[in-house]
Amino acid sequence: MAGRPKGGYKNEAGKKVPGVTTILSRFKEAGGLIQWAYNCGKEGIDINDARDRAADAGTATHQMIDDHLHGETFDRTAWKSNVLAKADHCFLAFLEWAEQSKLKLKAAELSLVSERHQFAGTFDAAMIGGSLRLLDYKTASGIYTDQLIQVAGGYSLLWQEHFPSEPIGGIDILRISKPDAEDDPVSFEHRHWSAEVIPICQEQFILLRKAYEGDKRIKGLL
Repeated sequence: MAGRPKGGYKNEAGKKVPGVTTILSRFKEAGGLIQWAYNCGKEGIDINDARDRAADAGTATHQMIDDHLHGETFDRTAWKSNVLAKADHCFLAFLEWAEQSKLKLKAAELSLVSERHQFAGTFDAAMIGGSLRLLDYKTASGIYTDQLIQVAGGYSLLWQEHFPSEPIGGIDILRISKPDAEDDPVSFEHRHWSAEVIPICQEQFILLRKAYEGDKRIKGLL
């Protein structure tokens, strides 16, 4: 199944289950977002304008990467010239990394449901480069704990449940920066973790999955 289902994720019985990001957002660390908002205020920058600029350039870069991995042509006519200038700079950095890493696409935008733990998720890509690696793109001011738990925890559990004969060799997160000022460039950063982080992040995600269900139950008692 390609892409997130429009009606939400459902298990084999047809019951809706929460997504990985929905579970993590309930317990997400807000420090990075608060710092970014503080920096915008300190510089007299409208936070909504800054968010929209970051989203535009980040979304454009994300689309460029997706199109590149799928062998498709990016539609430049759909974007403003200033957005393209920022996205092009970031995309070139991605191409340099891709050339050095020699990773090749195995699967993209794949939606999976865990019957064992009753959750679901759609991850950006699974790549092959000596070993299989789960890869995700983020538009953010930094790389945070919840992002690693998302990919190395939730997504890896989904992959292992559906493809047990294809072990994961590592985790990769590609970060597209979130600019504070209009003339700030949009940069590209790559982080890689070996497979040793997977059981640690899986254990934490399973705890959060249980806490998410308990949180819902307690809210019903109010």
